[in-house]
Amino acid sequence: MKKLLLAGSVILTSGNALAKNINIATNPLSLLSNELTGSVDYAINPYTALGAEAGYIFNSPGSALSGYKTSGFELGVRASFHQNHFDGDGFYGLVGMAYGTLSIKNDSNDLARISAVAPRIIGGYQWAWDEGLNMKLGAGLRHIMFSESKIFDNELSIPNTTTVSVELQIGYLI
Repeated sequence: MKKLLLAGSVILTSGNALAKNINIATNPLSLLSNELTGSVDYAINPYTALGAEAGYIFNSPGSALSGYKTSGFELGVRASFHQNHFDGDGFYGLVGMAYGTLSIKNDSNDLARISAVAPRIIGGYQWAWDEGLNMKLGAGLRHIMFSESKIFDNELSIPNTTTVSVELQIGYLI
């Protein structure tokens, strides 16, 4: 039994010699668009990480939609590839796919509901400090494919669009 446990632990840890292989991060820039976001990445080897991201869209006083109730969410998966180690300084690339939805309401009814799928690709630079604190700054493209668009009870066709995607992540390695 001990040999089986030892063999299993060797298989699970082989190829990943990082002391800290989980990064929990947030993007403070997302607050500018009334969204609170976060991500968790797990290094599957010293140069590659797989992760998940989530965001919550909220209404803030003084925004263009301040007279309405807005809510929404975004869920996604991602993979990042690092020039140096996952937990060190260096250039990185990221590919991801997210699904999101936004609902806008007034007191009496549903005014708008929009859903979309958005693949993206980002390149940037990561700074890491010994304590586990890290920061990523990157830019790339996001292609937004609308799957549902309903405004004032009318189906609406919104054309797919490609936008610039900017990422500033502040994270901590554990």
